[in-house]
Amino acid sequence: LVTLVILLAKLFSPNRRTPLSLYVQQNLKKHKLRFLHPYERLVARFVTTFLYCSEGVKDVLRWKGIRTHCHYFALPFDEESYRPLPFSPQRSPFRLGYLGRISEDKGMAVLVAAVEELRAQGDEIELVVGGNGPLVDELTRHPFVRYLGLIPHSQAHTFYETIDCFVLPSQTRPHWKEQFGRVIVESLAAGRPVIGSSSGSIPEVLSRAGWNWVFQEDSPAELARKIRELRQRLSTPAGEAELARAVEQNFRLFSMESVARDIHQEFQRQVGGS
Repeated sequence: LVTLVILLAKLFSPNRRTPLSLYVQQNLKKHKLRFLHPYERLVARFVTTFLYCSEGVKDVLRWKGIRTHCHYFALPFDEESYRPLPFSPQRSPFRLGYLGRISEDKGMAVLVAAVEELRAQGDEIELVVGGNGPLVDELTRHPFVRYLGLIPHSQAHTFYETIDCFVLPSQTRPHWKEQFGRVIVESLAAGRPVIGSSSGSIPEVLSRAGWNWVFQEDSPAELARKIRELRQRLSTPAGEAELARAVEQNFRLFSMESVARDIHQEFQRQVGGS
């Protein structure tokens, strides 16, 4: 409806020929709302480009019958705030980190269970958490959790200085699955390795950065195994080189300057085509 209002405003203004880009993040096929698809296709006829943050979003557009041109638009990090930090995989305790909404769908139970399994096997693990949500009280009851409270996004880069490895354990739900996971690109920008679940676009974002450490969502055992394997891998020269390549590619693809340059080129294409 908002897009329709904008289109009508354009129609009766001097800007009626101005290209219109619409940024979308819907990555779920909501079958109960299929009755809206004809209306959405009608509106889409007057949109020049759909900007999407993951292939799942583009798939939903095509499922709705929308054939409008699409262009990938990643969620960037501010490269002026981030620099790769020294990394020590053998630090004790090894500090796993999570930053974001502290809720059931973000996989808090999976993350806690994986840490408990590692600690039961003798690994010195600490879980450093920033953010807020309905599970804060439950999470902070665990003695191995260091809770930093709510961290403004403008200060998110300071969080990564306190951890050794970031974990994004999101769990797909009927109403939601991970749409991008900006914390992935922020963590790599800080030189911190990431382990992500298979939910939504997490594997895609990691793959684009050349970093494919993914575990099956809802599996604490596999997450624990991946954490142990990653520490071992990063203790070798090959593992160090793998992380360095991912950090470099992450800056090349997801820094604010890189994303802005790409979108600027897309807008220039639109204006040239109009």
